[in-house]
Amino acid sequence: MKRRTKYKLRDKEIVEKTIEMLSQHGFFDLRMSDLAKETNYSMGTIYSHFASKEDLLLACAHSIVLEYKKLFDAIVNQPITGVEKIITLAHCMWYISMNHPALREIIDLSLMPSVSRRGSEQRTGEVIQLYGDILTAFLDLVHGAIKKNLHGHDQLNQTQTKLLAHQLAYGSWSFSVELSSIIQFINSNPLNFDGGDEKYASFSRNYCNFLKGYGWQEENSDAIFKRCNAIAQQCISEITLLFA
Repeated sequence: MKRRTKYKLRDKEIVEKTIEMLSQHGFFDLRMSDLAKETNYSMGTIYSHFASKEDLLLACAHSIVLEYKKLFDAIVNQPITGVEKIITLAHCMWYISMNHPALREIIDLSLMPSVSRRGSEQRTGEVIQLYGDILTAFLDLVHGAIKKNLHGHDQLNQTQTKLLAHQLAYGSWSFSVELSSIIQFINSNPLNFDGGDEKYASFSRNYCNFLKGYGWQEENSDAIFKRCNAIAQQCISEITLLFA
């Protein structure tokens, strides 16, 4: 086996084991010495791949976001409207936040400036590039949805439409991040007695109102959310093992 190939396989193995350990213990309780024991690699080997604990976190985030991109690509290719694709993507984020909060935490932490400052230039650049690729594709999706599925924007010129697309895209992103934070807080609150149905009802109602604020007009929005829900769950089960 070539040295470069062996290096990449070892890198992948360390990242996968780290994601597993982060899911069990969280980032702040993860010790590099424990990771070395779990992987049977020396500390020197671990640090030959990753400059710091934060550098390793960025590598884990990159691996997880690659799985997000698989989901994104699969949903974009679904035979549904642009707004329905946006809703389906939101459902995917909802289920991942609900069922894999540790993975969402890795993503959220990777966005913190204090993490990127302690990560290597290579790892930081890879994560930023991947986020940028997904955001660019999402902006294209949103731009198409504004033209075909959202009402009240016919008089906008190209510059105004582009600005609106950015507002909707970043608003949807912010909604997802806030949603993840709320879910993690609720799930860790011992006084929380709400079931999954109540949480989902709150999610769907709020996201529906969010889209209506941008001109989405559907009388039977519940049926659309139900259909998008089913597509999201199907894509998660078929496209990626990490989120299944």
